[in-house]
Amino acid sequence: WECGRVEPSTSAVFALLLLSEYGYQTGRPVAMGEFADHALATARRIEFRGAAYPWRAAPTRGACDVEREHVLACFWSAWVRVFTAAQVLGRAAPLPTAGDGFPAFPTHDMCHYTAQPVAGGALGAVAFPAHSECRHSAHGAYSAATWQCALLGAEMHNRWVLAAAGLEPRASYLAALRAWDRRLRLWRAAWPPEWTAQMARIARLAQRVPHHEPLALDAEWLLDLGSESMTSTPLLPPTPDTRPVGAHLFHESRVSAADAWLAVVFVMYDMTRLRAHRVALDMAGSQEDPLASAIAEHSSRAETLDAARGVQNVLDSVQRLGFPPERMGIWIVFVLEQAIDIHCTSIFQSANPIAQADALKRLAALVRHLLALKHWTAALYVFATLVKRHVEPTWLLSTQAASNIPIWNTSNSPWPQTHVLTLLMRAMRMDPRQFCAYTMPVVYASVMSTPVMPQSMRMRIATLIS
Repeated sequence: WECGRVEPSTSAVFALLLLSEYGYQTGRPVAMGEFADHALATARRIEFRGAAYPWRAAPTRGACDVEREHVLACFWSAWVRVFTAAQVLGRAAPLPTAGDGFPAFPTHDMCHYTAQPVAGGALGAVAFPAHSECRHSAHGAYSAATWQCALLGAEMHNRWVLAAAGLEPRASYLAALRAWDRRLRLWRAAWPPEWTAQMARIARLAQRVPHHEPLALDAEWLLDLGSESMTSTPLLPPTPDTRPVGAHLFHESRVSAADAWLAVVFVMYDMTRLRAHRVALDMAGSQEDPLASAIAEHSSRAETLDAARGVQNVLDSVQRLGFPPERMGIWIVFVLEQAIDIHCTSIFQSANPIAQADALKRLAALVRHLLALKHWTAALYVFATLVKRHVEPTWLLSTQAASNIPIWNTSNSPWPQTHVLTLLMRAMRMDPRQFCAYTMPVVYASVMSTPVMPQSMRMRIATLIS
């Protein structure tokens, strides 16, 4: 790519995005960012029907121009990966400017993912079946909604980058947040009413799944909604991906592609406001007026808790219907990290034992979603950070709060029985050995990369391993 020998095509962009995804999954966020930048730069070099980026001069064909939709979706897929990398790396994300007006959003979903690689053709050559046409209703632009939401989130993210670097006063972030919040709510209110009904249907179907013991992390539920029966089966190894270009965004499950996209929209919305208001919590004390500071802190805390619960509710519903979190893409790890952080904080912010137990149970549900991604290095790092955060034996809850957590054998836990990590094992119904084992790859990597380590830390690690 750096030598200019990669032909700009949608296939090349998606290939670079897969390399970017692999970088994040293997714990190399810098590599993820580099390949994402390459993908976006390649998308901008594509010429479409004789028109250069942003392709506004390209002639349109038919009511739903499938090829045009394909190119637009390719660009926005690359841009949202760059934005994800910017969030992980703490850098600014590219936004539309007077000199770089971004292209339009696609108007429908799935019709533009029918591109097939041309057998024997040049690298990156794709073709569309002769019957390619849009057969979706007007309210089907789920992917475009996720990219619109990400674009709104990028505005506040860039303001946070400036404030963190001291280039803008923190109070300016809080002032901008109020206006941005109104825009986000107006955008959410403009969603098609069909989406609300569709998500309600998904929630109803999830409620039909009978209550069950927590699922082993190496299995999935096979669900028959007709008979309401359910069995556990080991996950099968993935088959080679021979699907059309861009179809890696869709996966078969008991959840349809439309339901999957809608779940992503809801999670993206909650994650966007969670992230913006989580940053505001750290800045709330920067205002000169103590009353205004207290009001801003209370408002942002309520928003973050509501958003974190929204993320958990959607993930719980779609997973019970056979749609694991990994199929939402690598950004779901970042979402879970934000939601986990909020519930970790909320456990010790309330003196009410029932509220503490509720926060712990919600944290347990999110951690189970996270550990379902245990083959992704980034997920293990988030989990190890959670353990490290509470590794001291002083993180204790009251006996009354502990009594609201289901009973589970945690007698061999390295921490006291009312310790937050021991109670988390109980809520997850996970053996302490298995719980601690998920930290081992990260601990091992840390030891190997630290030539000089205090003896006390080595003894603590040895105790944990034993």
